[in-house]
Amino acid sequence: LQIRAEELSPERIQTMAKQVASTGDPHRGEQVYRRPELACASCHAIGGVGGKVGPDMTSPGASAPVGYIIESLYNPNAKIKEGFHSVVVATEDGQIINGIEVENNAQELLIRDVANKLVRVPQSEVAAKKAGGSLMPTGVVDRLSQSEQIDLISFLSNLGKPEDFDASQAGVARVFE
Repeated sequence: LQIRAEELSPERIQTMAKQVASTGDPHRGEQVYRRPELACASCHAIGGVGGKVGPDMTSPGASAPVGYIIESLYNPNAKIKEGFHSVVVATEDGQIINGIEVENNAQELLIRDVANKLVRVPQSEVAAKKAGGSLMPTGVVDRLSQSEQIDLISFLSNLGKPEDFDASQAGVARVFE
């Protein structure tokens, strides 16, 4: 029985953290992370490989407790990392652009959209701008089995720790084909 985003509670986070420690397989979790339908690598980079729409995943295991990783995965809007709050921009011609603000100066607004593309919007064409939440959709892991969820969390919680998942060391940056 897998967990869904709306079922996350502090008690469930504790239970999942214990499952990650006892049965999680980070090697299987890496395969889950790499699945094209989840698009993790489209938004997140590991060791410089991947997208820049979401926070870098080179070392969350070295800096964040497992509970934080679990909460971020199931409820991306709970604690959005600094610099990754989205903006929603409406242009004078009726276009809606959602992404991460990269630059905002007197001439233009530069946004990295969900497809990891830079979009330049002249300030004169900005009709409205408001803060958004995380670009990561809530429930992205809901379709995974419980064991796949636990393995994925195990992989993420091992990233940056010494041994197999330290992408900061030479020769271990993961290139996805």
